[in-house]
Amino acid sequence: MAYNGRAVMADAAAKHGWTIHEGVDGSSGPAGELVAYERGATQILIRWTPINTATFIAKNYQCPDQEIAEGACGLITAREWIETGS
Repeated sequence: MAYNGRAVMADAAAKHGWTIHEGVDGSSGPAGELVAYERGATQILIRWTPINTATFIAKNYQCPDQEIAEGACGLITAREWIETGS
């Protein structure tokens, strides 16, 4: 069975009290689907491809405290944000 980053992230979010909003930008398809994970004043955006890999990861996008997670460690960083709530 292949690794499913999206399912892993959804499980972590559920365990830590995050709300998940799928398709927040109204798009899906080859570019992927933008999913928002929200808890309190924190929002994490992840664009998931149809094969459940991430092409974009940001915390508090377009806010003064914005953080972008990139590269192979991006999902690890996003999971840490979800698990620690920060």
